[in-house]
Parts: sequence; structure tokens; C-alpha cells
Amino acid sequence: MKQSIGSNYVVEVRDILESQQSLIKSKILLQEKENKEDAFVVIDLGDIVHKYDNWVRKLPRVKPFYAVKCNNDHAVLKILADLGTGFDCASQTEIQKVLNLDVDPARIIYANTVKQTSFLNYSADKNVRTMTFDNEAELHKIKAVFPGARLVLRILPGHFKVAIELGNKFGCHPKRVSNLLAIAKSLTLNVVGVSFHVGSGCREAEAYAVSIEKAREAFDLACDLGFKMELLDIGGGYPGHETGPGEVSFEEMADVINSSLEKYFPEKEGVKVIAEPGRYFARSAMSIAVNIIGKRVVPNNQRSEAGEKGEELSRTWSLSPDELRTPNNVWDKFQQSVGIADNFRVHRLNLIGYKQTERCRALALKCKFNDIDARLIDQLIVGTHLTESCKELIQEDHTLTIDDALHKCRAHDASEAHMKAFKNAGAAGTKIDAIFKKNDRKPNSRNKGILIRDCIYCGKDHPVGKCPSYHDKCSQCGKMGHWRHRCEIVSSYKENNQSKVKSGRNYSSRNVKSKQRGSQEKYRDRKKKSVHTVDVGSDVDREEFSFDVIKSNAKQTCSGNDITTDLNVKIPGYSDTAKMTCKIDTGAQGNILPIRVVRKILPSLTNKSGVVYGDVIKKRPNVKLYAYNGREITQYGSVNLELRYGHGWMKTDFFIADTPGPIILGKTSSLALNIITVNTVAEMTLHVNE
Repeated sequence: MKQSIGSNYVVEVRDILESQQSLIKSKILLQEKENKEDAFVVIDLGDIVHKYDNWVRKLPRVKPFYAVKCNNDHAVLKILADLGTGFDCASQTEIQKVLNLDVDPARIIYANTVKQTSFLNYSADKNVRTMTFDNEAELHKIKAVFPGARLVLRILPGHFKVAIELGNKFGCHPKRVSNLLAIAKSLTLNVVGVSFHVGSGCREAEAYAVSIEKAREAFDLACDLGFKMELLDIGGGYPGHETGPGEVSFEEMADVINSSLEKYFPEKEGVKVIAEPGRYFARSAMSIAVNIIGKRVVPNNQRSEAGEKGEELSRTWSLSPDELRTPNNVWDKFQQSVGIADNFRVHRLNLIGYKQTERCRALALKCKFNDIDARLIDQLIVGTHLTESCKELIQEDHTLTIDDALHKCRAHDASEAHMKAFKNAGAAGTKIDAIFKKNDRKPNSRNKGILIRDCIYCGKDHPVGKCPSYHDKCSQCGKMGHWRHRCEIVSSYKENNQSKVKSGRNYSSRNVKSKQRGSQEKYRDRKKKSVHTVDVGSDVDREEFSFDVIKSNAKQTCSGNDITTDLNVKIPGYSDTAKMTCKIDTGAQGNILPIRVVRKILPSLTNKSGVVYGDVIKKRPNVKLYAYNGREITQYGSVNLELRYGHGWMKTDFFIADTPGPIILGKTSSLALNIITVNTVAEMTLHVNE
């Protein structure tokens, strides 16, 4: 029975129980009688319905959005639309096909991360709002054409065993997720979800577990930036046929997906989960019959275009007939046989000059070492400039791994940086011999040569008696001797001008200034004592509260390749503000506050085992922190601190971690606070914003 589907399609629908094979044979016989040689397709619509029913039973939380690119036959799209599936479209033509079936635009996701401007205009006209992105250029394009779109960030989950690898074309690398989300935030675009695709024809179920975990990390980063995240797209890769031994079945994938969703996206969170199956619905339902119109017989001695030498060479390979059918196997054998041989001694010589670990690892693979990690550790010992690192690594036995060695070196490197910071805290080696009342600005014999840092009147560093604001009038209060931006600090200082010097015992400013305290010999002895702690009343805002390392009070300090900055911070439970020195790390995806710092500034919320969770310190069980070498770092939740750099306060989340290094301010927060600026898309250049 011939039946019309839509206005332009006519198909023959048979409601019988015969198999596809018998149906195809009967159709061929009929065509032979009619002297026809046309190719034809047989679609088992019942198979599609069965597949949909199986999906709903095995993945009840995941709504399928059929990948139209897989097979856009009208009959297939029509029955899937009637079943209630959504649609994954990659072009304007595919969107048109689906909309012609009277499908609600909300059931379409425009899953192409690189879209033509005309296609975006069409999507806006048709109200197809949900679409994916994975690069900055696409964000600017969407902002200009369709700013009301609901955006889904496509991430690169990793590389897995698949038939077709998609990671070389699509997906944002995890290291760029934070930066890309910050750009979307700055453009006031609406990011609502995260998507990934493990690859077409996936051959390992665990790929979904890894990918869903990474999607959770991207979700949390987006939530921290204020986006309302409500959609997770787990892509495609599902088998559309009966799997055999050694192949991963749909049921195995479903089990992994369900358990991972329960772990990372529990149903109570209300996140909508969709997928993009293509071959799952179309593969077993489709059969094509074609007419063979000719064939060419090639003698055995003419089989290969590699020539006589190539044929002779191929006979030396130990490849099975099945392996010979795979082009990559043949190509690899030819490469091994006729490729230019690498000289491992040359590689070893070149390796000596390398000090970057990943490049060392790549080159070491060519050096034919029996134990590559051991050789890398030797190279690490040779390359490090720290004597203590060398000593410790040399004393380790053969069980030392490269990751542990890197961790030890980085710990020593951080300690070295801290020691340099402490040594440079003074002004060119100047020792503090006395504290003068009210930060005395008049020079005399006793304070001659002493440098005042972060002067309360002008905010600059200068010798005693050289304050540039001494003869100026404040434009805010009208009083002489200070500048406007220091007015509140001066007022606060005058209210809290009781100074104490702690150095074994307390001395008042009057006692320090007194010239009648014992003999000159005693005075000289007392003068040689160094000041250990300076406590100026409750004026916390103006005193050293750096938590980790002592740095210059200048806005930025550069030490080697490290860039640090001083920020004003409001500590929960304190009325005053404090100063905090942070290292700017543009490679970090978040902000890090070492646990030892938390124990100093929030002692009531810490204990021997960690921290006390509550309103101040939040538990973050779904967040995992990793160092650059892949080592997982113990984290104790997060704390929200108010920071200020220049004008205005900003609330910022810090992850509390067990790390030996300094306080880390990641790229996203550094951009938001206007500490750094991005000049180009391809490269990031740091500029100090004075």
C-alpha cells in the first residue's frame, strides 16, 4: 500500500511480519519483472519505535534529541517527531526539515559550535534559541546576531576508543573553560548548560563516566560566575545494532550513565538531561538495495599500487587478512619499513637541553630508555637550580615516581620564593630600630635614612620628611597634610594612634622617644634589638596582614616569573578590612586559599582535622582540585571573601586547599577585578592596571 507522508513524500508501507531480507528479495524480483534497476531503501519503522521504547526504559532521565545529520529521511523524522523526541540540528536546512513537521522550536538544539551568520539570523527568526558554542569568536557572533540565545558550552571531555574522533574539531579544552565562561559573562550572554560528545561509535562505557564528571566541574565554574545552569547534553556515540563479543552494549552504557548522573547530577537538582543519538535509531532500521552494474577483476600480481618492491615488502609483514583490510595497519607497516629512522643518540643529546617536563616526556619516548620515568627524574635533578631539591631527590630510592619528584621540587621552589619574599620585606636591608609616634614625618637625627612604606598620608613609599602631601590640602575634608584618597585612613589613624612595639617586652611611643632611659651604652644595646611585631591599635587596614608572605606594599610585585598583588579583603567576623597578598595565576581555573592561612584568619572555624562547615565555610563535595602535574589536592570546601582592587568590592569564592604555596588568584577573578587584561584571543598578555 502506497501512502503519502507530508506533501512531497510517498512511501510504500507494509504491515506484515516478514523479515527485511525476504522483503528486499521480493522487491528485487518485482523490479526484474518490470525491467527496473533502481536502488531502493527499506526502513523498518517498527524497529525505530522499539528502539525508542528501549531508550525510555534504560535511560529514563535522558531525553533523546535525534541527530538529524545521521539520516534525515522524512519518514524517520516524522515518526520520531510523533514519538516526542527532540532534534539535534547542525544547519539551517536540518532546522527547516524539522520545523516543517510542526515541531516546537524548544525541541531543537542547534548543536553546531561554528554557525554562519545567516543561519543564526534564521534561528532567531524561528525562535530556535538553544545552541552550542566552544570558542570566543562564536560568542561575539552570537552577541551581535542573537543575544537572547540560550547557550550550551561544549567541552572536550578527553580521548576515548571511538570509531570517529570529534575532539580534533569540537569542544573547549578544560583549561580554557573558566576563561570562556568569563567572556560570556562580560558579554551578558545567557549560558544555561554544558554539553560533550565522546565520539561517534563509542567502544568504552567508562567514557561517559569521565565526561559527566568533567561536565560537573564546568557546571560548578559557571554557577560560581552567576549563570543559572539547567541543561546537560551527554551527546551521542551509542550503538545501533546488536553488539557482539568484545563490543560495548547499549545496556552497559546506560548503567554507567545512570550511576554517573546520580553521583554528579542528582535528580533533586532539577537539571534537564538530553542526548544526541543518531545511529542508535537509524542503523538497524535501514537497509539499502543497489544494482551492481559491473566489476573489475585484478590479477594477484597487480593487486597493489605500491609496485613490485611494495608487494615484496608486504609479504614480510605478519598481518592477518582482517588486519590487512585496515588502511592504518598497512600504513604503519610501510612507515616502519621505509620511514627515516630516528637516531636515539641524537634525541638523548637534545634531551639534555630540555627542562620543560611535557617536552622532556615526548622526546624521551624517542630515546629508547628502558625506564622513561627514571630518566626524567635524572633530568629533573640536573635541571633544577635548587640545591635542597637535588639533595632530597638523590637520597630517594628507586621507587620514586616522576609525579612525586615534581611535587617535591615544586614544594622547594615555593619555599624558596617565600624566603626571598621575607628577605626582601625590608627596604634595601633597612632595620627597624624604633617606631615613631604618629608616623613622624619630620626628619631628625634618630629617624634619618629610614624609609616610610605606604605612608598613611599619601600612600607612597618615601624617606622620613619627604612626604609629597605635606603642603597639600585634602579636597574632601579641607585639612592640610594628606590627599583625598587617604582621608578616611588618616581619620581612622588619629582615632587609634596608640602604638605598641613588641620585642620581648612592650615599649610605649613615649618610652621609645625618651632620651633619658639609662646610659648611652644601654641605649646602644637596646637599639640593636630588632622589632618582631608591630601592632598599631585596631588599625588593621593599614598594617601587615599578608597571611602568607611579606611583600612590598606596592600594588604589584614581580619576583622571577611570579606576579603578586595586594588586595583589600573583608574577613567574615571582623569589622575592619585587611590586606592580602595573592599570586596571580592565569592558568588556574579557580582561587586557592591554603588551609594554614584559614587557621590564622578564622581560627574559630578550624580544627586539627580541617574546618568547621556552616554559613562561612561551605562544603563542596563535588569539586576536585588538581595540580599541574595531575596530582589531586585535598580541599576543605570554599569560603566567600569580599575583595577590592581599586574601586568597588567584589565577592569571590576561594577553595580551601592543603597546599604549601601562596594564596592563588585565578584568571577569572583577576579579569573581574581588572587586575589583568586580555589583549588578543590567541594570547594572553598581563598588564598591571595602575
